[in-house]
Amino acid sequence: MYRLKSKIKDVNYYVLSDKHLFFKQNDDIIYKNKILEKNVGDDIILTGDNIFYNKGENGFFAYELKNDNKHFFDNYAILNVKPMFLKKGIIINNDNQLYLFDKFNFNKEKINVIDYNWGIILFNEEYIFTNDINKISSYHIPTTQPLWQFDLSRLGTFQNYNNEKQAYKVEKILGVHNEHLYVAINGSVLLELDIATGKITHKWHHLPEKYKEYPDDDFSARLFDLDQANNALVCLSGRRYDSIDLQTKEYNSVYIGKELKKYDIVSVRHQGDFTNEHISAVAHLKNDTWFQDGIVMFNRKTNKIDFFYKDETFTTGTATPKLAGNKLYQLDLDGNLYIFEKEENEAI
Repeated sequence: MYRLKSKIKDVNYYVLSDKHLFFKQNDDIIYKNKILEKNVGDDIILTGDNIFYNKGENGFFAYELKNDNKHFFDNYAILNVKPMFLKKGIIINNDNQLYLFDKFNFNKEKINVIDYNWGIILFNEEYIFTNDINKISSYHIPTTQPLWQFDLSRLGTFQNYNNEKQAYKVEKILGVHNEHLYVAINGSVLLELDIATGKITHKWHHLPEKYKEYPDDDFSARLFDLDQANNALVCLSGRRYDSIDLQTKEYNSVYIGKELKKYDIVSVRHQGDFTNEHISAVAHLKNDTWFQDGIVMFNRKTNKIDFFYKDETFTTGTATPKLAGNKLYQLDLDGNLYIFEKEENEAI
């Protein structure tokens, strides 16, 4: 399915699209095997043919690839928000005020969001959602009018694995789809909230008993991702492929332990990018002498592994596979960026 095309050494970080690949080596941005910018301390944001990056106290810069022009944007810190919709992005200054910025015209507009405290944030064309541990707040764009707040304390508490009472808190905002916000919270809970009112329209709590292969089986809500194209929430983790149909609310789980065993895979550790047919992921391999990882492309239609890669020194930490165009990318703990290319005559 894929073949290893190249391996780039000493990579600290990378960002890509179907057209571009940027990576950092020793805090320098590398593009097309040349240094594009030196001494860049923070992550890079790529949008279209522009990149945005911080240079510490020297400010926030934008680089136009088409015109080979660099712009000083302002003395603001960049906030890497996913997804970044349309022409808009978000930056934040030192007094914790949020700003929208136009990713093509390089101008900014202040958003009057009060008491933003560097928590989770997500925005789309109409709304901004922020979270401060146990409270989700919604604001309208561009008026920045506060719409609603959802305090997780209204859900009460739950008992953790030590049988201690614990308060609910947000672990991940999955995204917005069909006028609903999807949020993962601790205690194995997924929430569906109406984006206009903040009211709960559905809640998934724990793995249904009929899908449990072992007594302590459960799902971790934060491992799910929103698959808008298929109107679903999906999670490839452990020895299961879990999916939730957002129209019917039906939960489905497939045990894939036998398929993993064919490749000496103990469990799937980190889900990466996915397509309509495949989900990429890092897999933990059975090895008695050292820790070892592999990469899989799991076919979500056949529940089979269509691609598997490993080598003797390959470990990934928390880095996940990324897909762009006909290529698959994986960064390992030694700073090696593996680039795989789809075999010819295969559909992307």
